Amino acid sequence: MSTSYPIYRDALRVAAITPQSDNRKTGDMEQLYILPVAESPNKAITGGRDAVVCGDCPLRSRAGGGSGACYVVTGQGPRVVWETVKDKPLQQATATGKALRLGAYGDPAFLPLAIVRKLLSTRKRWTGYTHQWHKRSKQWSKYIMASIDNQMASKQGLTSKELKSKAQAKGYRTFRIIADQAELDADEILCPNYTTGVQCADCGLCDGSKGHNDKRKSIAIIVHGSSKNQY
Repeated sequence: MSTSYPIYRDALRVAAITPQSDNRKTGDMEQLYILPVAESPNKAITGGRDAVVCGDCPLRSRAGGGSGACYVVTGQGPRVVWETVKDKPLQQATATGKALRLGAYGDPAFLPLAIVRKLLSTRKRWTGYTHQWHKRSKQWSKYIMASIDNQMASKQGLTSKELKSKAQAKGYRTFRIIADQAELDADEILCPNYTTGVQCADCGLCDGSKGHNDKRKSIAIIVHGSSKNQY
């Protein structure tokens, strides 16, 4: 994490890139973190202040009004990156030739769209997800997937399939958490990492929507991670 560097900072958030990763699912991708400026992410979670980078994601901390089901362990990677970049001056993002993971922690839709566009203009492959799709314009759908889960759906009195359709009507491809393969919808495929073991760095299906000409199916994944029992 010592090579992490900040590329954006405002009064609430700092965005930082870690150029390498040993994540077994994603493969060696550049990792973009969106972190609180004022305090480490694990302290923000403990105090229920993680909404600054998580928004109304239903999987955010219990102290912040969520279920606590997010799989990210903030006391590890996110905290180390925050410690590394909190006092560093901003740097120009440099493409390494690797794919970019938008949001190793934090929601990329809290960044200015212009920043995301600039980042992706020099990268051939990326992944990105947002729970804020219902609050963001269709422009974001070109770059990131709409995150769908039962908890977000139930708060709106919908099933997750109905919420998926709502996001798709707005122009998004979706990334839906399901409890069992039997829940898979006709316009979805299971995450290829789950079915074939391919890493995100080599897959590239979770890179948003290419508009009406995009015939790719949306993605679903069976709930996983250390907090899956809270889902």
